[in-house]
Amino acid sequence: MHSVYGVLTNSKMPVFTKQEELTISFHVNTRNAISMDAVEVIFLFRLVQSGLIFMAMAASIVCLWHIIYFRRKSCANAGTIFAMIFTGFVHLIICMGMLSIAEEPMVIPNQAPAHLCLDYTIPALYANSIVYIFILHNLIFNHAQTTVGALLIWILSIGSILTGLVLISDTSGAQTVSHLNQRNFLSLMDSPKGHIEAFVSVCEKHISSEIANVMIEYLLLYLPVVIIVTWALARKFLQTGEVSMLKLAILSNKECVTNSQTCDCVKLNTVLVAVLVNSAILLFIAKPGYMLYAHATSGYFRDIIPSLLQTVLFTYICAEYIGKVIVQRRREIQTQQGCKCETENSATV
Repeated sequence: MHSVYGVLTNSKMPVFTKQEELTISFHVNTRNAISMDAVEVIFLFRLVQSGLIFMAMAASIVCLWHIIYFRRKSCANAGTIFAMIFTGFVHLIICMGMLSIAEEPMVIPNQAPAHLCLDYTIPALYANSIVYIFILHNLIFNHAQTTVGALLIWILSIGSILTGLVLISDTSGAQTVSHLNQRNFLSLMDSPKGHIEAFVSVCEKHISSEIANVMIEYLLLYLPVVIIVTWALARKFLQTGEVSMLKLAILSNKECVTNSQTCDCVKLNTVLVAVLVNSAILLFIAKPGYMLYAHATSGYFRDIIPSLLQTVLFTYICAEYIGKVIVQRRREIQTQQGCKCETENSATV
């Protein structure tokens, strides 16, 4: 979900608009008065995105509150769902804080004050990795034959992801501003009535300087996920003779055996399957394609895919939890109460 906040000003004053992946700072340099159309577009842009960030924050708070007070004891998967939503919530807050820093002009020695871009890759990788760790944890213990085998697989896979995060953090932390491309202003409008530029807060990185990080990212972070998912599908095939991502058991359904009224969280199993599918599309198709295109053109690319992926996962899980667990469960209770009343009335008559 995009985070926004902005201030509308007059000529030669910036209008800051925050997003999770992009910060757009409208610098209006006017020779005449700003046209009302431009003012209205900027105002509507700020208004719509302010609504989006407000809805994202409100939805996550509602989901977390509902899990704590209504599903903490009755749903065996409450911890998994809570961790994923809370991770996205924290990631959103961190990105908003980073963007507020990016909006402030920085004083560079021997240069005029300028807006510096930031690297959002590390917070996004940590957030995405936490989601994958919980998915792998459930897959391993739902499909392993023995507890000892599950623990061994868990240590190898989770250890690989944590090692990858540490290595990427070390190499990324060693970069300085000079290693990042600071050409972040994009011209949107240049007319006699004004000039509008968009400031993009995500730094451009050179392909050659990111090869090591990309290899670590795919080998240590994503490869364990691919291996565990393939292993779980193979286990499912040996048991049922079917191979289907839709039937991949990520969330435990043990509570449904004893009490059918506590199956709400299991409804999100297809949501987590969709999380894996979306991750595969963005990480194994979109990002490599984008990097190949960048290598063939300027050599620079903005690594927004991890942050974009976390935004998609966060909003999708929140929306599905509200729809499938809160709203749908409420309708089922109302339907059951209606049927019960009709049965009692029939018995009375």
